[in-house]
Amino acid sequence: MASTNYVAEIETDQAGYRLDVYLTQLLQKQIHIGELSRSQAQKIIQQVLIKVNGQNRRPSYKLRLGDQVSLCLSSLESIYAPEELHAELIPIPILFQDEHLAVLDKPAGLVVQPTEGLRKGTLVNGLLYYFGDKQRTIERQGLVHRLDKDTTGVIVVAKSQFAFQHLSAQFKAHSTQRTYQAVVCGQLKNESGTISAPLGRSKKDFRQMTVVDGGRRAVTHYQVLDRLDRLTLLQLQLETGRTHQIRVHLSTIGHPIVGDLTYGGGAKRGCNEATSNHMRQILSQLNRQALHAQTLGFIHPLTEQLHTFTSQTPTDLKSLMDCFHIPQDSVNPS
Repeated sequence: MASTNYVAEIETDQAGYRLDVYLTQLLQKQIHIGELSRSQAQKIIQQVLIKVNGQNRRPSYKLRLGDQVSLCLSSLESIYAPEELHAELIPIPILFQDEHLAVLDKPAGLVVQPTEGLRKGTLVNGLLYYFGDKQRTIERQGLVHRLDKDTTGVIVVAKSQFAFQHLSAQFKAHSTQRTYQAVVCGQLKNESGTISAPLGRSKKDFRQMTVVDGGRRAVTHYQVLDRLDRLTLLQLQLETGRTHQIRVHLSTIGHPIVGDLTYGGGAKRGCNEATSNHMRQILSQLNRQALHAQTLGFIHPLTEQLHTFTSQTPTDLKSLMDCFHIPQDSVNPS
């Protein structure tokens, strides 16, 4: 690990978390070691590898705004020692690749990043198979952004450290161009609009995100493509790229994505919004959120030219989107 100690100040959206819950998120989201179990987090705390304001605290300690948390990174190896990742042949369509990067068409059901409890069957395992052990030498195995497990579409990965740094800087600066398609519950009144609401971790369930005062800035632009029954087909553009951003934003304005059990758009609700038997049948067979990462545009690290890639709508969502009046693959993303 790069340094022996990590120091962080608790921000507004982190205040109120238990120390052990905060630690599990810290290692995964900020230090990028990976997710660990609650019992592992408690073991770290009990061995006094983490302190709050220079003092030892119980795992149940509730963090306060401004608390200084320090973590001894050099002592974590004995506790956090996940099994080595192995290369696996995982079907992942490759839209483009060269010596510096690869653009993939991620299928539904594929977890992108391994965790402490999930070391097999992820996109990273597939990267090790397709691109070899060199991928291990790149920071985060080349991951510069992620898609949720059940979100399909375009994702770019770095195949060199140079490309990783270049692409990561673009995502951090929000200069990439990303468009999505989604089917949501209800009919939006406006033809287009912007949702600007800061996001942070839910204090009820740290695996979920929610709108939080003082959270990280999050902006989503949307345009209505068509309406049918009590459902709306949207094209969305990300100005920022927070975890679960589109899903939370649409749920916040009362129009959760169809099939999104986590944020209120489950299949049962989607079926209730449909009036035709054909639409209801399609919705009853949908086992994920109706969200697809359609296009991704970025500056190539070597050529410094804009490259834009498109993923065709997958079969399960195409049958749903075909119910609308617009041929989805003919829509020109803006």
